[in-house]
Amino acid sequence: MSASLTALASKPDLAISLPEYLATQREPLQWVVPGLIPAKGFILLAGPQKIGKSWLGMQLALCLPSGRPFLGRETIQGPVIYVLEEGTHEGTADRFRTLARHHGTQPDTHLIVRRNVRTDRAETWDSLTHDIRLLRPVLTIIDPLVRVHSGDENKVHEMTPVMEVLQRLTDLGTAVLLVHHVSKRSGDETSVGFAARGSGTIVSSTDGNLVLARDKSGGLLLRTEMRDAEAETIRLDFHPEEGGFRVASAAAPVAAPAPKSPRDLTPWTVAQMAKAEVERGEKGLTVKQLQLLGSCADGTARAAISKAVAANLLQEHGPTNGRWYTPAA
Repeated sequence: MSASLTALASKPDLAISLPEYLATQREPLQWVVPGLIPAKGFILLAGPQKIGKSWLGMQLALCLPSGRPFLGRETIQGPVIYVLEEGTHEGTADRFRTLARHHGTQPDTHLIVRRNVRTDRAETWDSLTHDIRLLRPVLTIIDPLVRVHSGDENKVHEMTPVMEVLQRLTDLGTAVLLVHHVSKRSGDETSVGFAARGSGTIVSSTDGNLVLARDKSGGLLLRTEMRDAEAETIRLDFHPEEGGFRVASAAAPVAAPAPKSPRDLTPWTVAQMAKAEVERGEKGLTVKQLQLLGSCADGTARAAISKAVAANLLQEHGPTNGRWYTPAA
């Protein structure tokens, strides 16, 4: 939970006006990989066996520590923890060597590979959370979901607590990518909601779902179902000699979403922002703070404050070069 939402949750009464709520949201949504993995997000990657889910996860894990693009998309640079519970150590090492060699880098020291982690074994889970607090990774990959718990994936009451425990990792500041399998009975493996194996609570607990599948011609598709981004279908090519995926049609790197458009700064809205600042312990609202909250230029912020003062909704305090504003009595 973000600091702003933590502040909201700490209010004795949860009734809050929309302007107050919006005033607490200071930062636009950040992305580890635009359109695919939001910062501190909880994401599922599903696909049939042996289609390349782990290859895709390893490729991503090698891109982030050095900030290299992933599938033609900009990334946030930072450490990665990879909890890999399938395959041999030798096979895993060979895959990472292949990826590193063809991507022109050596395996980064800020990529940590973990094993033997279980959500229902306190000593192993505490060890993972300790590593996350110490390393502060931008992404933690759990591969695969089925190996880190002992519940029945088809039973809601058994999978709900498992998903809650995994989701709480995001409270430590890391995004989480869960690698999962699809059901063999699925008639539409390209739709995560229908294809992912087990209870519906698995896909409904996440901030977004990705599915790696084949189309009728045998080509690879990565389809997205995201809470905070438009759905996409990305056609991929797998290059076994490189151990990596490429976007099938060459495209320019996808940048992070542009900042949100400026807010409608009515005098009443500005007064509510000032009230929210005072309630959280600040002396009042400043022009600079209004620029951040309203996603606007200095002149726009000053004009909005002047209108609120003229409407007797704000009081001004302090010297001309350092004024702050509080709600009028």
